[in-house]
Amino acid sequence: MKYSKLTGGFYDPLIHGTNIPPDAVDITQAEHAALMQAQQTGQVIVPNKSGCPVSTSRPPYPFSTWNQAAEKWDSDPAQSAEYQRNQKAAQLSATDEYMPRVTEDLIDALIAKGVITQADLPEAVKTKLTERKTIRTELSVLTTAKP
Repeated sequence: MKYSKLTGGFYDPLIHGTNIPPDAVDITQAEHAALMQAQQTGQVIVPNKSGCPVSTSRPPYPFSTWNQAAEKWDSDPAQSAEYQRNQKAAQLSATDEYMPRVTEDLIDALIAKGVITQADLPEAVKTKLTERKTIRTELSVLTTAKP
């Protein structure tokens, strides 16, 4: 069995004959099997300093590149920071759809406990809350109505 760092592929001379990249290095069947097993557990196969295949963790970012000489993943710090910001923004955005109802319930609880009154709320908030309560009531009627 052979491994080519240029293609990242494995080659069997019995199958591929002489159609094997010139950089291919010999590996044993046991090494190949171990690499395939590592790949099944989420590892990736990359060349080490000598060009031989090794398994390692997945890259930390989609844009990370394998640094063969250092045998580690490299990522541009600015690009990494931007990626992390975008990931956090997406996580925050995913919670946005629930916040209006949470806010409404919080305002209702504060009013019920006498902490605030309707008069304490800005006019735009009162209008939006009334609008949403009306829509919710209409939806409830439609949901419970029998055809």
